[in-house]
Amino acid sequence: MVKRNTMKNIIFPLLALAMLVLASCEKEIEFNGEITKPLVTVNSYLIPDSTVRVIVSKSRFFLDSKNYFERIENATMNIVVNDGYTETLKLSAGTYVGNYKPQPGDSVALLIKVPGEDEVRSSAVVPMPSNIISIDTLSRKEIERYPAEMYNDSVISWMTHYELEMGLRIKDPAQQKNFYRLSILFNEEYTNFDFSNRYYLYFNLQGVTNETSGGSLLGLIGEENQKAFHLFSDDVFDGKDVIIRFKVNEYKMERKPGSEDPTPSQISYIINLQSLNRATYLYLKSKDASGDVVSDFFTEPVQIYTNISNGIGIFGAITNNTKTLYMNR
Repeated sequence: MVKRNTMKNIIFPLLALAMLVLASCEKEIEFNGEITKPLVTVNSYLIPDSTVRVIVSKSRFFLDSKNYFERIENATMNIVVNDGYTETLKLSAGTYVGNYKPQPGDSVALLIKVPGEDEVRSSAVVPMPSNIISIDTLSRKEIERYPAEMYNDSVISWMTHYELEMGLRIKDPAQQKNFYRLSILFNEEYTNFDFSNRYYLYFNLQGVTNETSGGSLLGLIGEENQKAFHLFSDDVFDGKDVIIRFKVNEYKMERKPGSEDPTPSQISYIINLQSLNRATYLYLKSKDASGDVVSDFFTEPVQIYTNISNGIGIFGAITNNTKTLYMNR
């Protein structure tokens, strides 16, 4: 008993000392910097055949406890198209909306007046669509086939994993800087059930092949890590006919005869090679780089690109161009 009490006499003071040490490590550090005034923040992309839509909000100080950005709903907003047509955008459900639908080649200026602020300005030229010639499957390789479902200790379905290499043949305009973003939308149609399953695929961008010089590899135009959206410019293939090569994963389910589970009547890949104006490319590129910094505390922060005068944000332009590749199952 004496020994047990002695242990208690030792443990309790140690616990009290540990709590005191931990408490002394907690110190609230006051922020002694300057609290900056909120800036007018603009978010808008011009897309051909879609009405102009602009979201305007206030920037948020990094120590602000609010978890949202306050919308600005008392602004006067106008667009000027090709130095001629002018339209005043109207507020609708927190977004400023117009009737004008931009077309490739249009030059659009955005003018915003918020009470008590200097006039916010930006402009963008809507890019011409990318010149897609064709899209083809270059190779298909089986990676793995494995049991997917069991019933009464018996395999009733199998899943096969394939790797598909695809080639997107394009003609890049010469003597001008072009910026692109590539995405792949996977689409399954179930006709008998009036249902479709759609989602963006994560894929690897392999590189670009110059078909006019014997198929030589010009170099990688993006990282080989998997992403849903790949950004690149025409630095390595300006003015050439090229094939952009990328790899996607495909999974095929096989079931024993008699299964009543639905099977897709049609499977397709919707390839979208978007043309971007320079500001959109730099904005999206800097956002990607900023997101990568989050996982590495020892990397310097990345400043997000902005093309807004007297404010921050993006007034960009994107032109879509899609090709659909149908797959047989």
